[in-house]
Amino acid sequence: LKPSSYTARAFRNPQLSITPGVCDYNRRDVQRVEMPASNGLASARAVATMYNAAERAINTNGKVNSLRLSKDALDRFLQPAKPGKNNGWIDEVLGIEACMGAGLMLPPP
Repeated sequence: LKPSSYTARAFRNPQLSITPGVCDYNRRDVQRVEMPASNGLASARAVATMYNAAERAINTNGKVNSLRLSKDALDRFLQPAKPGKNNGWIDEVLGIEACMGAGLMLPPP
């Protein structure tokens, strides 16, 4: 892993200690700070419950919708993001083919 690569830089960001890394996210002071797309905290069961509820709402066209997601939000879950200008569907950080839609991994078109 090259220190200047997107992946290495992503895992060192934000620099919270002298030797930054993903372990910084286990510190209570870091967990108290809200960093979008970075430090959402939940148990595996809670995340699974949320995704299950979203999937159920999508599959029932909103008839079973415990999260009370709008029709627009449900539609956005299924719309893939546009491919990158340089690498198409290759994720710049992970270096793999990836297609995201409103935070959900989708199969590439």
